[in-house]
Amino acid sequence: MHLDGDTQGVSLQTDATSLPGPGKTKIKVKNESDRPIQVGSHYHFAEVNPGLQVVGVEVPAGQTVPQDRTLWNCDAARGRRLNIAAGTSVRFEPGDECCVELVQIQGDVTAGGSDISDLTKIQGLREGIVR
Repeated sequence: MHLDGDTQGVSLQTDATSLPGPGKTKIKVKNESDRPIQVGSHYHFAEVNPGLQVVGVEVPAGQTVPQDRTLWNCDAARGRRLNIAAGTSVRFEPGDECCVELVQIQGDVTAGGSDISDLTKIQGLREGIVR
């Protein structure tokens, strides 16, 4: 996109619901807790509140296959974040069930989440959460 002249404060019309990103995947989650759970744009999704449970993972044919209900044990969530605009978050009310799109966490340094694991090593993630 090319803008000419004074562009300060200009609002661009974009579809922020599906941002570009590598390795997109969709999983269906449900808030099984009695409190709302809010997840920020760059939080490691496998380390969110354990009240948020996996209901299913989308497969290429568009079908949903049930998985282990814990996010930290879900391959589709490891090393990924929500595919939403930076600085925003998604709130899951108690009992809410919805499908979310995840993208791979990018960059030279992998950091974030609850810092309970080395996200560059899958086994480290599992061991960190079990501790």
